[in-house]
Amino acid sequence: MPRCPLKKTVQPAIQSTDALARHLGLSRWTVSRVLNNHPGVKDETRQRVQEAMAQLGFEPNMMARGLRGSRTMMIGVCFQELDSPVLARKTAMLQQLLRREGYRAIIELTGGDPELEEAVIRNFLSIKVDGIVLVGSTLPSRQPIVRQLQAASTPVVTVDPTSDLPLTQIHLDRVWAMKMIVDHLFELGHRRFALLGFGSDNQYGHLRLRGIAEALQAKGLVF
Repeated sequence: MPRCPLKKTVQPAIQSTDALARHLGLSRWTVSRVLNNHPGVKDETRQRVQEAMAQLGFEPNMMARGLRGSRTMMIGVCFQELDSPVLARKTAMLQQLLRREGYRAIIELTGGDPELEEAVIRNFLSIKVDGIVLVGSTLPSRQPIVRQLQAASTPVVTVDPTSDLPLTQIHLDRVWAMKMIVDHLFELGHRRFALLGFGSDNQYGHLRLRGIAEALQAKGLVF
């Protein structure tokens, strides 16, 4: 009697958390806690879920999770420019830090255009990022999107904004930093100083030049 050829069994695609939970015989809540790296899940259960994800090629849909109110593990980061090695290095360090914490960065450049920055922020909010970082923001304080950010539940941090935004702000005191540098070099015996790489037409360069000038004047020197 001729043999019947064996049919190859194809594993159905697992495309949702619910389907993965049914496949493993676990509750959706348990699988969700593993995906979100929450504590309170047994090590063997966590390993079982992770092995199944690797075997099935399962990737959680971050967008869908955000729409359901879950964390997307994405952070929206908006820069004006990345036109210097220093900024590029800071961006890389920020991305590495977010990765260590389990987040992914969505990085946008706006070229100092407030309208484009507003569009970027609205996109961040629409995809439900878990946080927003604005570096060198050029948004006017009365821009409607600023009030929307105030009312939103999404945490927002602004770094060196050009206007006094009613949001959490981080500023580097560049004047004080240059004074500290001058003081240190003065104590080492140096009496002639120059600043390379920053022009007075640049906002941050202007502050650095001011810090050097004030420090030297305090010591009776001319810059």
